[in-house]
Amino acid sequence: MGESLYTQKMDRSKIQDLKTHFQNTHLKVFEDLNVYYWVAGGSIRDFFLGREPKDVDFYFSSSMDRRRAMHFLTENDFEFIRSYHNHDVLIKGDVRYETFHNQGDTTPKECIENFDFTICSCALDNKLEFSCHDDFFKDLKGLHLTRIPQTGRPVSTTCKRLKKLLNNGYDIDRQNLIKWLSDVEKTL
Repeated sequence: MGESLYTQKMDRSKIQDLKTHFQNTHLKVFEDLNVYYWVAGGSIRDFFLGREPKDVDFYFSSSMDRRRAMHFLTENDFEFIRSYHNHDVLIKGDVRYETFHNQGDTTPKECIENFDFTICSCALDNKLEFSCHDDFFKDLKGLHLTRIPQTGRPVSTTCKRLKKLLNNGYDIDRQNLIKWLSDVEKTL
């Protein structure tokens, strides 16, 4: 059974609110950089839940664009905190930005297909195009964790992430927990 017409209209209204908010805040940061990028994951999810995001994750279609963004932020008074193999962490006041480039992900849709749960599988690009998993709004409404097959993250990171989501009120059923465990097992 599909979503009701009322729910679809409500989701479209929320998406428009998201676009307006991000256009006036986080997406403005890289306007002068002249590269294609998108915000994805938790900050968008948190917006729809009315929560303050811990950070904002920016994704770039090339590692060169990601490096340009990192340098741009440091030139604009963001403090460089840490670098990982595919992303950097920078902070300015209470704003924490993470810049990513995942090899092979050149579009928001490719990027969110590689996320671990549907409730994180959403993106808004700098052209104000919104993308999400088909079950994003349904699972977000129910605070339900539906697993998207994903491996490659260290086991400790994956375990901490699931624990954090559970502690934040999300729930996972037996079938999705088994999928999660199978993905963890593949990385051992």
